[in-house]
Amino acid sequence: MRSKKIKTLFYKSKNKKFNKSGLSFTIDTKKEYFFVKKICEDIYKEKGLNFDIRDLIDKIENLKVICFLNGNLGLKILRRLIKLNINLTSVILHPASNAFKDKEIAQLCKKNRIKVIQPNSLTIKEKPFKKIIENQKADLCLSIWSSYIFTKEVIDLFPRGIVNLHNSFLPENKGSNANIYYILKNQDPGVTIHYVSEKIDSGPIIDQHRFKNNILDTGYSLQKKMEKEMVKILFKNWDNIKNFNYKTSKIQSYKGNYNFRGKILKSKIINLNKNYKALDLINFMRAFTYKGYPGGKLKYKNIYYECKISINKI
Repeated sequence: MRSKKIKTLFYKSKNKKFNKSGLSFTIDTKKEYFFVKKICEDIYKEKGLNFDIRDLIDKIENLKVICFLNGNLGLKILRRLIKLNINLTSVILHPASNAFKDKEIAQLCKKNRIKVIQPNSLTIKEKPFKKIIENQKADLCLSIWSSYIFTKEVIDLFPRGIVNLHNSFLPENKGSNANIYYILKNQDPGVTIHYVSEKIDSGPIIDQHRFKNNILDTGYSLQKKMEKEMVKILFKNWDNIKNFNYKTSKIQSYKGNYNFRGKILKSKIINLNKNYKALDLINFMRAFTYKGYPGGKLKYKNIYYECKISINKI
């Protein structure tokens, strides 16, 4: 509740470059305290008490970012961040055994003099790995198609939080293979950008976008649409993320469902003795039609067959 004894003052500069309506230094939460504390500490080390509004804005605008990147989406977002001249302190890849597009990401980093780290495991809590992250003193972390699990201790290293992109309309379809589940359930898919918390895919939501289910989509084409929408939603919200407008995020209202990695892939066999609705069978084949991966399976006269589907508008 606002106190009548306290007046709120707003200052508007004649110099337009100092008018930053999206920038706030108010402290109402622990997270906002760490955000302001980090900025004040950094400026004080450089200038002592001899600083002004220009120093504050410069500190916000020139944040240091660590990226955990994997796959096509990680590569696309890295390209955009480089174009925006974002100060990337390092890029952390998946271990070579389960990384995708890591060579292309590493080459792009080398070309732009960005440090690349490729650990041997996905366990951040290992002391040497955690120390490397801590020593970079980054303001913000982006987790893009990353399978790393972030502990509270690691999350607290970043005063502007860890931001994650997820290919579902959270809290729907937390975990893996959301594109497949949306098709199987014949639901309208969506994407979400959110802050990372200790619970997987459960942190405060920054923004979401839902789009229409399309009968022409396969598991592969829907995934590509989702990647495109996730790139859009990140850069649409980039100023709020950069300025740490934490108040613009909202808490997830219910628990939702969680899909374990690879579980659905074990059940992609069509039972020829089962009665299916035509649409359910079509959706089943759509969901598992994915470029570079096996489709659905059926067993006929003791022989297994792969089945994919192609639907075209006429």
